[in-house]
Amino acid sequence: MAENKEETAAQVPALTQEQTTLSMAHSFFVTKISIISLASIMVSVVGVLLISIFHPDVDNNKIFEILGPAFQTVVGCFVGMVSANFIRK
Repeated sequence: MAENKEETAAQVPALTQEQTTLSMAHSFFVTKISIISLASIMVSVVGVLLISIFHPDVDNNKIFEILGPAFQTVVGCFVGMVSANFIRK
């Protein structure tokens, strides 16, 4: 039984330098796309917040109730992504 495990482990090829480079490039691309999408959401939330604050017909308390959790979620995503990048390196 132990021989089979050793044979199986020996059959798994190690990553080449090219595969490692492609994996890192893919990881950078995914990080870049997620940063762009989270930043656009953040800009949208802040824009809606600014428009609603200066609009006389809108109740500001209701806007804060709606946009508060969304803003906290996006900020939490940024913090999680940055910490994951530091842990990975």
